[in-house]
Amino acid sequence: MHDIHRNWVKEFTKDGIRFNIVSPGTIDTAFHDDKSDDLKDNIANSIPMGRFGTIEEVAPTFAFFASHACSGYITGQILDVNGGQIAP
Repeated sequence: MHDIHRNWVKEFTKDGIRFNIVSPGTIDTAFHDDKSDDLKDNIANSIPMGRFGTIEEVAPTFAFFASHACSGYITGQILDVNGGQIAP
């Protein structure tokens, strides 16, 4: 996905199209409902913030990138919203 993203940035930005990626970590959704509490605890413990993210925490990131007023001069970015889950 990242290579495609880079190519799109190079090809279409001149046409006024901005390409940014929001890369969420583990988010508390119905997807996890059938997982055991132990598994969910293990996953949460692997996240530096110690918990799953929420939809309410991730959604504003999409709104930010969609807003020309907020991000009109931003393109080609990948924003990890993951509580530090993939921190170096």
